[in-house]
Amino acid sequence: VLATTSDFFIYSRSARPEMLYTLFCVLQMLGLMIAVRREERGLSTARGAALAWGATVAALLAKGPQHPAFFLIGTSLALVLRRPRLSPMKTLRLPLGVAFVAVAVLPYFAYLATQSTGALGFWAGQMVQDKPVALWLRPLRFFYPSAIVAGLAPWLVGIALALRDVWKRRHPSVVVLASCVVVTVVSLSFAGKLRHHYVLPAIPLCAVLAAAAAVDLFERVRVGEVSVRTLRTLGLEPRWRPPPRLT
Repeated sequence: VLATTSDFFIYSRSARPEMLYTLFCVLQMLGLMIAVRREERGLSTARGAALAWGATVAALLAKGPQHPAFFLIGTSLALVLRRPRLSPMKTLRLPLGVAFVAVAVLPYFAYLATQSTGALGFWAGQMVQDKPVALWLRPLRFFYPSAIVAGLAPWLVGIALALRDVWKRRHPSVVVLASCVVVTVVSLSFAGKLRHHYVLPAIPLCAVLAAAAAVDLFERVRVGEVSVRTLRTLGLEPRWRPPPRLT
């Protein structure tokens, strides 16, 4: 699914740092999900947390802290709001992880700040991206929600199904991924600059959601919960004949 999205097709050939940044952000998300799944099973989350925080360091060095922060916030919100709840502090090992990131990254940026004229002002401009548009009006442009939609083509049906499943079934893993995407889109909507490639790290998460929704849809058709006519309406043609519904 990811390899056939329009954004992956366009930007995987680009010399921008976004694809490297996306790689490390996805590795961070993978580590977070491993930690969550192991916590659900009563196992140690050390390996997942180590992967997540190591990838966070790499992402910060590749470009910056925005998306790693969005994914951490989204995962923490999902863990707090879902049922049964999980502690982000324990599951993600937040204190130890933040300390590790600080030790690994701050000396490098401190060195750059002392060696480059105007580095702090440049970083502040990139982070805040202030423009003559009122902060509270920026989300009304709907630029980044539409950028996510455009970047996911042609898998829009899968995303629509995934959103429905998040609302109806609220599978714990799906809720975590969806929460990270929502936090990313909402946070980016307050940015001053409008850059389509800013949504790239969220595209793999959406691809996973679309794939999960597609698998779930075909499984429900196979067992007769959804009619083949519905599948054909969505432009999909099953290669098997679903069994008759049991009364």
